[in-house]
Amino acid sequence: MQYLLTVLSDEQQWASMADADQKQNISDNGKFAKSLVEAGVLVHGAGLGPSSTVTTVRKQDEQVLVTDGTYTETTEWLGGFYLLECPDLDAALAWARKAPLLSFEAIQVHPVADH
Repeated sequence: MQYLLTVLSDEQQWASMADADQKQNISDNGKFAKSLVEAGVLVHGAGLGPSSTVTTVRKQDEQVLVTDGTYTETTEWLGGFYLLECPDLDAALAWARKAPLLSFEAIQVHPVADH
């Protein structure tokens, strides 16, 4: 079963971090990703660009609208993801609990629909 771990980040908090702290966070997350690879559970993962680079496409009253920015008003933005192959939700949650970025970011664990 596949699980998508989405990383919810606070852009303002990231921007206010010292360069050394940002570099340490990037290094720690690289080590975490390496442990996922070594365990054979990582299917794919990536960091995403800032919310200022997002474009949203939606349909409203039979018209397709393309707008700059995210689709919700929030201080959190989808900063990255890990797609894992795990035997069950408990295993995916165990990996999410090990993520070093939990010190200042949230992780949502989504089962990938099989249809």
